[in-house]
This record gives sequence, C-alpha cells and structure tokens, in this order.
Amino acid sequence: MPPVFCKFFDTRPKVSRDSVFGRDDVINEIERLLNSGFWPVILGPKRVGKTTVMRVVINELGGIYISMRRQ
Repeated sequence: MPPVFCKFFDTRPKVSRDSVFGRDDVINEIERLLNSGFWPVILGPKRVGKTTVMRVVINELGGIYISMRRQ
C-alpha cells in the first residue's frame, strides 16, 4: 500500500494559497507591498511559515525562488 500524504502536515514549504490556512491577509499585504515597489522583510521564529508565505507570494506573482540553504 503506498504512503498517504496530507498536504497540511507536509514539512516542505507549500507553493499555493489553497495549501495554507489563515494566511490570506498576510499574503495579500505582501503582494500589495511588492506591487507598490516596497521590499518587505519577513521576520519570525523558526517554523512559523515565513518561507511558506514567501513561496506562495512568489508563485502567485510569477517570481523566482532561490534557496541558499545548505543540504
């Protein structure tokens, strides 16, 4: 039997708005700032969704995501 995956508990960052919960206002505000010419800075403790929010915004605006994380 193949493993069953749940998109809400996947540890990889999400890339679409329908995969996140309760962040629509944050995503909309970041998109508004970017479209107005501002460069927002997203700060917060580890594992709160900073990368997920940015990946969703980048996906919606057609941007490019470059990970500088060491593997």
